[in-house]
Amino acid sequence: MIIETLAGIITAASTGVTAVYSVVRFNKKLQKEKLDKKRLLEDLISLENSIQKINDYRVFQVDKDDIITQLCFVLSYKDYLSNEEFILLQRIMTEFEQINVHNYAYSLKPALRKAYEKIDSMIKKRKKVISL
Repeated sequence: MIIETLAGIITAASTGVTAVYSVVRFNKKLQKEKLDKKRLLEDLISLENSIQKINDYRVFQVDKDDIITQLCFVLSYKDYLSNEEFILLQRIMTEFEQINVHNYAYSLKPALRKAYEKIDSMIKKRKKVISL
């Protein structure tokens, strides 16, 4: 009788500890998601600002590696990007990588405009979600 009671108490305590651990782990995961989403938004804004600075090919040449690096940072948050956003960002990165001294005259401005529009819409969507 005493052994069965002790076994029941131990089982109940073990179940309680497991439940508390699960709740704590879930809360940590939620906090990490919020922090990652905030960092994603900050990286998108930084990327948008970098793209806005570019007004000619000389500036693009200097900032190209920085923009590609920022795009890689944003792509690293793939869990928080839709498939469409992820593919768009990959295309933007590919377009920027392909711009060179021979084709910049006709490809730089459209690529910058397209990238700015897409990134701006991603930022607005995320700000809208945060404000809700």
